[in-house]
Amino acid sequence: MNLLTLIANVTMLNRYFTSSAAIALIACLCASTSLKPIKAHAQQCDAPYETITRLHHPEPGAFMVWNTVYGEEGREEAFSSAVAKEGGHILAVGEVYQTKKVRPQLLMVEFDRRGRKVWEKIHKVAHIDEIVKVLADGDGYVVIANLQPPEKKKIVWLGFFDKQGSLKSQKTMRTERRNLTASDIQPMIGGGGWIVPMASSIMLDEKEGIEQKNTSLIIIDKEGKEKNSRSYILGKKTELSSVSVSNFEGEDEGYIATGWFENNNGKKIGWVLRLDPDLSIAWQKEFSRGVSANVVSSIIADKRTVYVAADVKAADSKSGGVWLAALNWGSGDINWQRYYMSDEQKHGYTVRGVDVNQDGLVALLMMAQANPDAHKAAEEDAVDQLSGFGISSKSNYAHMLTLTPRGITLSGDAFYKGEKAFLSQLIHNELGQRVMVGDALVEPEAELNQEDGEGARTGIVPLNENSDISLPDVELSDKTKQGLALLQKKIEAQDIIDQKHDDAAHDDDTEESAMTDENQGGFVRKGWVVVGDMSDPYKDPCK
Repeated sequence: MNLLTLIANVTMLNRYFTSSAAIALIACLCASTSLKPIKAHAQQCDAPYETITRLHHPEPGAFMVWNTVYGEEGREEAFSSAVAKEGGHILAVGEVYQTKKVRPQLLMVEFDRRGRKVWEKIHKVAHIDEIVKVLADGDGYVVIANLQPPEKKKIVWLGFFDKQGSLKSQKTMRTERRNLTASDIQPMIGGGGWIVPMASSIMLDEKEGIEQKNTSLIIIDKEGKEKNSRSYILGKKTELSSVSVSNFEGEDEGYIATGWFENNNGKKIGWVLRLDPDLSIAWQKEFSRGVSANVVSSIIADKRTVYVAADVKAADSKSGGVWLAALNWGSGDINWQRYYMSDEQKHGYTVRGVDVNQDGLVALLMMAQANPDAHKAAEEDAVDQLSGFGISSKSNYAHMLTLTPRGITLSGDAFYKGEKAFLSQLIHNELGQRVMVGDALVEPEAELNQEDGEGARTGIVPLNENSDISLPDVELSDKTKQGLALLQKKIEAQDIIDQKHDDAAHDDDTEESAMTDENQGGFVRKGWVVVGDMSDPYKDPCK
């Protein structure tokens, strides 16, 4: 059971971020939908406008439909983005490191509704720096990535794939003198292409670290050609972190762009813009929160509400926190706002995504990453305290909160895996289940689970078509064993051919791998896919 300590409502949340004034403790909120106090609290129609919530180190136990730790022996993987397909299938896209001395390649894996591999494709894309996102297209998928060629400026890469993950075409976008990086991609209103927030930057003074950074939104057609663009300048530096698209028709069509700008005093301030279909500004809002704020995610719920989530840093905090707000779609005014931080500041929180169910419940996914300085100063550092399940207080974990449309927290779920874990994205599938992808550090001898016979590293018990447990405890006949042995020889022969092909493909790529240089203490990084349970049906009692 995860405990949330709810701190007193404050009339001016911004003051908390800029002063160290004491805040009175008013309630203890248990994050479990099965407890009656939560059920009663959720029916309050006069929910507080502003709250600050300190999150305790959780205990494990979040229910998962399935989760898969994926990867082949002798290599490392990390998923960055995913698409939910029909029938409960998931396409996960990320990076694969074949050897320690090369840059990563593009990895695409489709999983079925039980987390088993359907197919895998690996594509050599030179100089990958970051896989940004994958989106479904009518005939396949589009993947956007940032590349870092040696001794050259950063560029943006677009890859267009068919439904089986084969590369159909590709496009690069670059400038001669400036670095160009993308942070998101979404389908443009009316179809026919995509909208991409991009930042162009140049270092004016290497020694002083003086950088000039501007931001733009680019409309790209199906062939990857630029159709329209608009730049936005506010303050000394600007950057857009995400964009979301409305599904409305008529006058309410538009985009929400989020990011940050730096004012003349060097402070990073959160920034949200509502844009018309032609990218002109309908309204824009500044959100100054403590030392810094970056609005990194948004979702348009309906014609009244937009949810935005930001990484923020309070003036009197050693660790980062998360700010969640419901904004009015028409004006940008705040309906309510919430701030989340670690109770003992041993973990820093960052936003990984915000999503909305069809019934209006809000899901906020955060990563809680251990603060080394806080743990080093702690008295219990010499003997690390573990939970009853052996989860270290120094471990990274994901924390997902479920809230009502009025900002009342219904539940909190924590997700762990291996020595360390990191989740990159939150989406939902056709059933309303929360889907998360990322990576985890696991022990090499513990990463393999061959029950599914596919080579996928699954964390679930295999099921038959009736969803009954089907353990492989039946004695095989001699004929079956001979057939399996023959099949294994064919697989091994094909693996040799594939390895020769991979080795040849790597001969001209000698860049160092950033991932494998990390001291991982004998652990290996593997792709991680998590399908969490859907939330209970919710009916707004105030409507």
